[in-house]
Amino acid sequence: MCLTDFNYDSDSTLVRYVGVERQWTDYDVLAVLEAVPYFEELGDDLGEGRTAYGKSSSSGSGGGKSHGLNTTVLVGYEVEVENSGAGFETTIENNFTWATNVSRSIEHSVDYENNSGENAVVVYRVPVLVYTYRNLSDGKDMTVMKTLPPHTSIVSVEEYNEEAVAYRLEPIAEDRLAEAGNPFSYRSHVSQITNAGGSDALVSKSGWSELTGKGNIEKTISVTDETEKSFEYELSVNVVAWKKIGGAKVGGGAGYTFTKTRSKMNGTGTEHSGSVNSPKADGYGFSWNFAMWNMTLNGKKVPALGYLVKDVSAPSSPPRDLAVETLTSTGATLTWSAGSRPAEEYRIYRVIEGTTRPHAFVGAVSGTKNSFELNDLAGDVSYTFVARGCTNGVESVDSSSISFTTPKENGTNYIQVSTVADQTVRPGEDAVFSATVLKSDPKTRLRGKMYATRPA
Repeated sequence: MCLTDFNYDSDSTLVRYVGVERQWTDYDVLAVLEAVPYFEELGDDLGEGRTAYGKSSSSGSGGGKSHGLNTTVLVGYEVEVENSGAGFETTIENNFTWATNVSRSIEHSVDYENNSGENAVVVYRVPVLVYTYRNLSDGKDMTVMKTLPPHTSIVSVEEYNEEAVAYRLEPIAEDRLAEAGNPFSYRSHVSQITNAGGSDALVSKSGWSELTGKGNIEKTISVTDETEKSFEYELSVNVVAWKKIGGAKVGGGAGYTFTKTRSKMNGTGTEHSGSVNSPKADGYGFSWNFAMWNMTLNGKKVPALGYLVKDVSAPSSPPRDLAVETLTSTGATLTWSAGSRPAEEYRIYRVIEGTTRPHAFVGAVSGTKNSFELNDLAGDVSYTFVARGCTNGVESVDSSSISFTTPKENGTNYIQVSTVADQTVRPGEDAVFSATVLKSDPKTRLRGKMYATRPA
């Protein structure tokens, strides 16, 4: 049932409500948040380190009233002579004002923080309610749209680039941001910023700070725009009376003043901040400062928040992806891939828990090698090894460790499978699992099955 005024003269359009549907605008980018500088091999536990972008809006109104009273006492004397005269006057005034001012302001703010150890993007899209109505005269449908507040989320740059083409977005090129976990890849001066959107970068005036590994240093750049409009009305009434007696002049007066004011305030602001609390170790360090600039992306200027880094010092990178390739009762082959900083040699250590020297040196190979042969191992024994990069006698921190158990010496075939990590995917996507399978006899044939379970 629909209640409406009757269309007496057929000059209105009568429609019937059909339904409402929620639709979405295309995704767009709100801000780009560069990763806090840190050394990958020291871990990505950034503590309170973060890159943050905040937006705020404020509105307010104010008004005031005032009442004023003044009194005047006048005393004077005049002397008149032919063609001239002289005299004096003294005025004493008293003013009294009673005023009341009332103001009210509302501020809304939102912050987006990146403490993931990866470069990140703040994206958003706007929901739109589309109402459909049917014209009762010609049967055609008409729509009315209502825009709702935007929905925002934070994704890594890697995820953004993977989906950019599908959502008609411009990918973020590698040279626009530093490589997360590699302080050497950050720019040291604003002139090295690529694609600054045609505007000058803003750099924190606090100066350079050193990586200490203790406490947290945060630097903030705020930009605020405020507008205030006001109106003032004033009414003033004054009465003065005096009397002249001989040459004396005596009088007085009183007055009343009323004032009323109204004002409206509106403001918008953005806050950009970066804080560094990255892990530290002997031989590792850098100096940093916070900066922001505009990045041209998807045809418009997008705020980008990042870092300037200089005086970076670090030993060679430890090898990555340490693994065991072949395994027998008396030996094994360790393999790895080179880190971002080359090493003169790689040193292998056995980890022995519960001893005064938990790392026992095993051997070393040239930095151009990516494998090491372990010999003279005992059968049916668990081993753990790590590797370090070394240049000029200065070693890196440990690589990730690798643990395995050698097969028994009686020649029984031995198979060991590494832990398989759980995977969670969206409906329709593929789940990829990986595991390392070790076997003592190369001729051993393996069969595998996969079982999928659904969450309860």
